[in-house]
Amino acid sequence: MLTVVALLFLPVVFVMSSYRLYQLPRDVLAGKKWLNSEHRLVYALAWATTYLALGAYTTYLAYAIVTVVALWPVSLNELLSTASVVVGFPFVYLAYEWVYFHAIAPRPVR
Repeated sequence: MLTVVALLFLPVVFVMSSYRLYQLPRDVLAGKKWLNSEHRLVYALAWATTYLALGAYTTYLAYAIVTVVALWPVSLNELLSTASVVVGFPFVYLAYEWVYFHAIAPRPVR
């Protein structure tokens, strides 16, 4: 059942992940978003870690899906490996969103 739910949400989560990976650095560089002022070092390390993990996981997921689709007659081991990536991806995105919610704040209007 968990695999079916993960497959249904996979395209949506993949698009949201790609959007976050693209838009957040632009917002930070433009000054629209910044790190929360309390515990700045902890938030910076947590956000950087989850951002890099989300980027690596998104890239690996795209590679795994393209590999399975391009080389369709694959072994059961390769299919199970890809399935584990697909099932784990929403959890990685959820962890990133949790850290993002606590670490990144909108810039206050003065």
